[in-house]
Amino acid sequence: MKIYYAHFVGIYNTYQEKRDLDIINKLFINSGIINPNSEIHELEYRKSGMNYFENLMKDCDLVMFRGCINGKIPAGVYKEIMYAINNNISVLELPSFINRETSVSDTRQMLVELGIR
Repeated sequence: MKIYYAHFVGIYNTYQEKRDLDIINKLFINSGIINPNSEIHELEYRKSGMNYFENLMKDCDLVMFRGCINGKIPAGVYKEIMYAINNNISVLELPSFINRETSVSDTRQMLVELGIR
C-alpha cells in the first residue's frame, strides 16, 4: 500500500509530524509513505507548484491528512484531499485528540436549527 501524508507546513519537522508518521506506520505496516516534507519535494514544488504533489498522489491507495489544532484544514491540504476524492483515492483524517464534545443544550439547539426538533 502507498500512502500520501498530507499536512500543513507549519508542523514539518515537529513532534506532531513524527507522531503522525508513527501512527501511519503502526496502522499500515510495510506501507510506503510519501511525506512531502523533504528537500527534493520542496525543490520540485517550487518548480511545479501543487501539481507536483498531485502527481505524487496518482499512484497512492490512501491519503491520510492532519488538520490544524482548531479543526480547520489549510488550503494546500484541502486541495490534496479534493484531488484524492476526485480521483477515487481513499482519505482518512488523523485524530486530533481535541475536545469535540458538544453540550446537551448546544446539541438540542443544533437539532432545532436542523429542523429535527
